[in-house]
Order: sequence, then structure tokens, then C-alpha cells
Amino acid sequence: MRFALSQRLASLGFGLQRESFRPIRVRVPGTPSVVVSVEMASDEEQYLRPRVLAAMRLDVEQRWLSALGQVSKHLEATTDGPPASWSSLSDLPLADRVLALPMRAWLGDIEDSLKHAALKAIEVLRWRIGDLGPVSPFDSSRLLSWELDGLWYTVQTDVGLTFLESSPYVRFTRRYVRDIQRALNEEKSQPIGHELLREAWGQRRERPRSAVLIGVAALELGVKEFVAEMAPDTEWLVVNAPSPPVVKMIWTYLPLLKAPVQFRPPKSRRRLQDAVRLRNELAHSPSGPQPSPRQLTTILEAIREVLWALDAARGYEWAEQYAADPPVSPWKFV
Repeated sequence: MRFALSQRLASLGFGLQRESFRPIRVRVPGTPSVVVSVEMASDEEQYLRPRVLAAMRLDVEQRWLSALGQVSKHLEATTDGPPASWSSLSDLPLADRVLALPMRAWLGDIEDSLKHAALKAIEVLRWRIGDLGPVSPFDSSRLLSWELDGLWYTVQTDVGLTFLESSPYVRFTRRYVRDIQRALNEEKSQPIGHELLREAWGQRRERPRSAVLIGVAALELGVKEFVAEMAPDTEWLVVNAPSPPVVKMIWTYLPLLKAPVQFRPPKSRRRLQDAVRLRNELAHSPSGPQPSPRQLTTILEAIREVLWALDAARGYEWAEQYAADPPVSPWKFV
């Protein structure tokens, strides 16, 4: 069975003209291999953003074929207008929807494989032509397609904001405004750990190894920043001297610091040890292991729990809910 992912290039750092453009087609090795082609879109503009198509063949289990069949019937009935989005699954009958939801997660793994292959091919292209361009060469719009019984079906995958927690909306209340204003009045900024973690989260699908390196750096710098705040006399040593293993510091040293609220380590020690081990392997071997999307999400969520625990120890009461066990989603906090 064939699957394909279509994306538009956001920028290559230079313009392309239809008259001089030649399609590119390469094969990215793997199991299975993925064919990536760069084609000119059908727009009538003189300078265009090409379309990148990644395609592969897969043997599909019967349960997924059944789920794909139900969703495909729904898509076939809604072919007028632009491609359907995942949100249209809510229009399916309940029985079909129950079948389709796990299929969506399965298709998400297929999309990740296709997206990674497309990115790998485009980054080699950018390397070859000496193009810097933006960090991510693709825009946010993606079309995932599959062939079933000789027909192609297409769905627009999720675009826009992606949250660590699955909550459909956030409700801004007076408490939000009060807490934000208090931090601003005290001339507080977002701790650097959160800043780096957000960068790692944004890289988790396209550059998972970079996400691990940045995520663990977020953990280490977040801990160092907290120690320097709570024990100013140690700041020079924290910044300049080699630090003990960060996981050991979190469980044995941080609870001893005099903080506004005593630091309580979260129950994620093993996940953090796995994160540090994986980072070390990648740091010493550029061709080191590639974490799966699920493994990486688990690692980044564990790092995030520590950062929230540090904020709670700083005296931010609202952070205590995020550092709780189980944590309360920041997007559900009202």
C-alpha cells in the first residue's frame, strides 16, 4: 500500500523560475525506503515555492485497512472543496470514529517517517547548494495521502499550535493576568530552561537528535540557574566549575537549598537518566541512536516536570499544579 506526504517549501533562500526549474527525485534509504521528489507547484506565479512529495510502500495489517476503509468512505463523500482535516473525524458515526482514532495515531507515525525522509533529502540539497535559509524549510501545511483500491485519499494534517498536553483551548482568567503582572513587576523573565525546552519541543519531529541535546541542556541550565538564585555565593562555582551529574543534583542537592518553598523532585528519575545517557551517546557519536517520537516526548515531558518543580520552589504557587503527581496540564489551569 502506498502513502505520500506533500509539503510546500517555505523558503530556500532564493527564487525559482518555472522556465528553468527541473524536478528532483531521490531515494532515501531505510526500511522501507522513501522516494522524495521536488516538483514545481501548479500556481501561476513567476517565482514559486516548490512542492516536496515523499512516498513509500508499506504492508498494512487488516485492522488498519478496515479503519482506513471507513475514513476513506467519509473522505470520498466530502471531496468537494479543500482536503478534509483530522477534525472532520468528529463527523463520523460513533462506531467508525472509535475505529478511526487509533488509526490517526498510526498514520501519525507514518507521517513522521515521511516527513523525516523529506527533511533529510532537502537538508542535503541545501547543503549541496550552499543555502542557509530558515531552520525549517517547510511551511506548516501538510497533506497526507494513501492509495486504497486504486484511489487516492487525502487529509490535511494538524497545523498551527501544538501543545505538550492535549487540551483544545486555554481560558485566560484574572488569575493569569495577576500572576503575569506580578512577574513583570518583579522584573522576572521566563527561566532559560523553559526557553530551551520550547526550542527542543519544536525540533522533536524534524530533528529528534537535536531535540535531545537541547532538551538535556535545558535541564542542566535550568538547574544551574536555580542553584545560582538560591545560593548566590556559589554562582561562580556553578557557572565555571564542572558540575556533578544533573540527575544526582536534582535528588540529593536541590532539596537542601534554602528556597522560598522546599524543592520536591518529581517521580521521573529513570526517564531523566535515560535522557542524559542518550544525550551522552549522541554527543560522542554523531551517528548515534535516533529516538522515536514517543520516546522523545516522554523525555521532554520529564524535563518539563523538573522545570515546573523548580518554579514551584521559587515560590510561584501556580507552578505547583504543573509539578504535581499526576501533573495538571498548564492549558487546563484556570
